Amino acid sequence: MQAQPINVADVVATQSRNALVTRLIVISTLLMLVDGFDLQTIAFAAPSIIADWKVDRSLFGPVFSAGLAGLMVGSILFGYLGDRLGRRPTILLAIAIVGIFTTATIFASDLTHLLGLRFLTGIGVGGLTPICYALCIEYTPPQRRGFIIAVIMFGYVLGSSLGGLLAAWIIPSYGWHAVFIAGGIPALLLLLVAYQWIPESLEFLIRRDPRSTQAASIVSAITGRPVPVGTAFTSSQDAKTAADTSVIAILRSLFSPDLRLSTAVIWLAYIASSLTMFFLISWMPVLIESFGRNVSEAAIALTILSLGGACGGLLAGHIVDRYGALGLMIMPLIAGPIAASLGYIRLDTLFYLVVVFVTGFFVVGSHQGLNSTVGKLYPSERRANGVGLALAVAKFGAIFGPLLGGLLIAAKVDRSTLFLATALPEIVVFLCLLILGSRRRAAVSEPTLQSASPGTR
Repeated sequence: MQAQPINVADVVATQSRNALVTRLIVISTLLMLVDGFDLQTIAFAAPSIIADWKVDRSLFGPVFSAGLAGLMVGSILFGYLGDRLGRRPTILLAIAIVGIFTTATIFASDLTHLLGLRFLTGIGVGGLTPICYALCIEYTPPQRRGFIIAVIMFGYVLGSSLGGLLAAWIIPSYGWHAVFIAGGIPALLLLLVAYQWIPESLEFLIRRDPRSTQAASIVSAITGRPVPVGTAFTSSQDAKTAADTSVIAILRSLFSPDLRLSTAVIWLAYIASSLTMFFLISWMPVLIESFGRNVSEAAIALTILSLGGACGGLLAGHIVDRYGALGLMIMPLIAGPIAASLGYIRLDTLFYLVVVFVTGFFVVGSHQGLNSTVGKLYPSERRANGVGLALAVAKFGAIFGPLLGGLLIAAKVDRSTLFLATALPEIVVFLCLLILGSRRRAAVSEPTLQSASPGTR
């Protein structure tokens, strides 16, 4: 008698706690921690490199942006590879790239070498994040996905935060090269851990072979029960998600009449938010050091900014779940004035670090809130592409934020003007959330009004 087909989506949705998924979440969080640290290594090391090489600090804008350009290339390239080659080999390739090129940065001898190495590192960083995100979603029950993704992304922010503390300790004693060693070697060690324990996507396995023995082994590990030989596997995943994956078809679906305004507005919000956030993340250590503080204090300031962002992101997720985009508006509304105030406060006071923390809380927190908002804009069959493209488009702001900082510094604008220009995009984020929230409220209230009308009964 042939065994009944097993729906892998049901297996994931009804699972109890098990070692396979727990390992996946722990390893993914550690990967994100290393990913976050390696993305920020250049910001931690920049003041020391500038002093060592005796270069103008305004020339570092392209170096910061090169890593972020690599992020955009990596997110698109590895998204394609993940669907074609599988999640597991793509994750292994991405973390290998991160580890190799972060470590290789110690051999950079000029800005051209540094720019190229940061671009290549960015490809790995940009590729690793969305693939880990997608794989963990596939293995997590729907009712727990929000929490699990928050845990994984907290690892990313924590990596950025701990990096500042580590840099403040090791750079004065061992030089800027040590930061890249501290980022690259752990990535290569995690490559070995991931090779041993990261599973392949069940959806990918059964698409290739509905009777996959590897899928049977994974299902057995999740359920704790043996799976009969030759069992067929199915999935209740919406067939529309895999129907047409061409870029033109995806863009046409996201800019259909019912979604075109929401798509355009969320993209604009992401670009504006990224301009402010990545300007601060990239330039803050350099600026603080140039204003008279030492390298350790500059690194600690970036750590405090990131910690504030981690706390703000948790609040933003709660706000979006409860109040939607309209509730999130309060964060960029506060973020703008707070970020601008950094240009007026004395740097030798504890109050300055408090304001840096609050700036991170609202600037980075509101950006994390966009990640929660974008998933709610699209129906299930278009959600993956909608989120993926929004995150890719956000990289334009991430690239131009550091470049804008370099141009303003080269123009020798004063500190107050510099931070005011950084804060202005938060007004755009506020207006975009106002539009999205108003549209959402109108969409919810319209069916209610129709159901109350006697003509519809």
